[in-house]
Amino acid sequence: MLPDIHAALRALLYERGQIDPAEVDIRFDAPTRELLERLTRPTLSLYLLGVAENVDLRQNAPPPRRVNGHSERRLAPLRIDLSYLVSALTGDIEDEHRLLWRALVTLMRHPRLPEELLPEALRELDPPLTARVAQPEQSVSAFDVWGQLDTYPHASFAYTLAVPLDLEIAISAPLVLTRTARYARSLDPNASRETHHHIGGVVRDKAGAPIPDASVALDGSTLAVRSDARGEFSLPDVPDGLVKLRVTVNGQERVVEVRVPGAGYVVEV
Repeated sequence: MLPDIHAALRALLYERGQIDPAEVDIRFDAPTRELLERLTRPTLSLYLLGVAENVDLRQNAPPPRRVNGHSERRLAPLRIDLSYLVSALTGDIEDEHRLLWRALVTLMRHPRLPEELLPEALRELDPPLTARVAQPEQSVSAFDVWGQLDTYPHASFAYTLAVPLDLEIAISAPLVLTRTARYARSLDPNASRETHHHIGGVVRDKAGAPIPDASVALDGSTLAVRSDARGEFSLPDVPDGLVKLRVTVNGQERVVEVRVPGAGYVVEV
């Protein structure tokens, strides 16, 4: 992942920043004294200082979906901040400042990395790669960094790229197709109890494809619910035993019998 991201940043700075790759190097290793002594031409340095989760961008898990008779909920991708110290390294201070300013303007113009510059592995990322450039909250102490690198400080700015990280964690559980409630008319434990169920099912056509926006009701009842985009419906207050469901699709009605409670409620019309 990191080499792909660095390839995209190189392409962005060279192409959109109109920087000649024959004249300027772009490097991602630490700008140590040893490196500075070995440079033969102007260099843009994007030094990766740290990697941390951006908890402000943490997302809630999406709604569960039905997979092979189970309910599955996938963990939403994390957002990982890649924090860089960007500096220009040349033998002339004016050239250094011109190059640094060119990099600053280019990165600020592109808070989202252009898709056409991304390697194939990065084009399908969701959410996409977004950046923060030279923001006040990016509290990188440049003088401390240069001191640890054992070299004199150069003008620099902070660049943080938020990258999605999908851990591909899915939590699977059996579908709860029926919920049952029992009501007693008095506090007498021997009193008769009424049993009602809340059932969930799916409306499908003869080929097995889900039917959205189908109306489902108990036959003889005015209370109807509609199936969602996956053909799924949830119907409350259903009695015990063999019951008739009235299903309406595109104005055409059909009555289907199901037993409640049951192992599943697939209504085929």
